[in-house]
Amino acid sequence: MTKAIPYDRNVCISPEKDTPWILDGTCEKRPHLSTFSSLGVTRSCGFCGDELAYFRELRDDISAKYENRCKDLVVYGAAIGEKYDMWARSPHFLGEHTSKVVRRHGTCFFLFVTDANDTGEFVSADASQVLIVIDPARMPYESNRRNTKVLKFNPGLLFPWADRVIWQDIKLQNKIRRFGLPSDYMLHFNRTVQHFGTCSSFMGLPHDTSTIGKEPAVNLQAHCGAILAAVRRRPTVSDSLHALSYHCKNFQKRLRKLTISDGIRSEVFEEAPLVDTAFLVYDMRTSECR
Repeated sequence: MTKAIPYDRNVCISPEKDTPWILDGTCEKRPHLSTFSSLGVTRSCGFCGDELAYFRELRDDISAKYENRCKDLVVYGAAIGEKYDMWARSPHFLGEHTSKVVRRHGTCFFLFVTDANDTGEFVSADASQVLIVIDPARMPYESNRRNTKVLKFNPGLLFPWADRVIWQDIKLQNKIRRFGLPSDYMLHFNRTVQHFGTCSSFMGLPHDTSTIGKEPAVNLQAHCGAILAAVRRRPTVSDSLHALSYHCKNFQKRLRKLTISDGIRSEVFEEAPLVDTAFLVYDMRTSECR
């Protein structure tokens, strides 16, 4: 029987808590200070140290093959694990959207996969995406979900030469579901981050049973409820049900105390700020955004 570990608000717990902080920026000439560290600890960002040697190999291999051709815009995602791996190789899953976009604009699409069934294929079933086959044994974490997060939120480290980068989840390419993806990715970039002068753009959290259950409106409380219910059904989705519950309650407690100058309750954590990270747009052309 597993012994319960008391939750410490000062400790980021996970099943792989002994794995070191892998985005250590000690190899960088000008490493960033961690945004979330009250101690100003120098860390993030950079593929430094032995744990990240494999990521450096991937980065350099991609650069050698595609930098000259794909500098303007990179679109990428990941399908790590046997189930998701087969989606990329199944014409029954992939819709026509991505292939149409590629034929029209010649956009560079990449998908990180594991090739769990040794297919030896390096192109998706619809021929729209280059499959970058990775070795799970050389990834820093045992959890495929955690390894996917490293890929997802570090476009500047994977594609340091790209001017514009867009992440899209593999689920967005399901032909059965309709997500309203843009038909012109460059136009979408210009209408979002370019138009508003921001570094990134996110999809708003949709009003859907998967995000807020049966609640009538998109808000933090409804979203927390949906997440906790999902974790109870699928325990491997998150690190700790207890930690998630704690954070949700803490956010809601702080929300009740937040006010703005005219006495109206702040809308922080309400509908507008809640995002879906399935489709992320990054402007990498300035040092500030990188």
